[in-house]
Amino acid sequence: MRRAVIRALLPVLAAAVIVGCSSKPGVPTAFSPGAVHGVPTATQGVTLRTLISNRVRAIAADAANVWIATDKGVSRLVRDTGAWVHYTQEDGLESDDIRDVVADENTVWFGTSARLCVYDV
Repeated sequence: MRRAVIRALLPVLAAAVIVGCSSKPGVPTAFSPGAVHGVPTATQGVTLRTLISNRVRAIAADAANVWIATDKGVSRLVRDTGAWVHYTQEDGLESDDIRDVVADENTVWFGTSARLCVYDV
């Protein structure tokens, strides 16, 4: 049911030109991940295969990624490489408590315990 509500709100939210999360009402900030956690460097030679948390709340997929919402942030599986990337509040999310995720080809929407966040892929 939550997914249906979010899908119904997407056109309204897109029309409002929401570009990210903000702790201040009316002042959106872009969600641009600054740090990437859990992705091994080329010199390590081993792909780290893990979720940021075992408490999975929602899963969404687009052509290139699988997005997994958890109680400790978002885990992203890059399909081409098999690499995991994790996003938390340190990377720009309003909360680490992610309740839902919806993805299309260009945008990923995260429903957090604080507010809705938008990530432009």
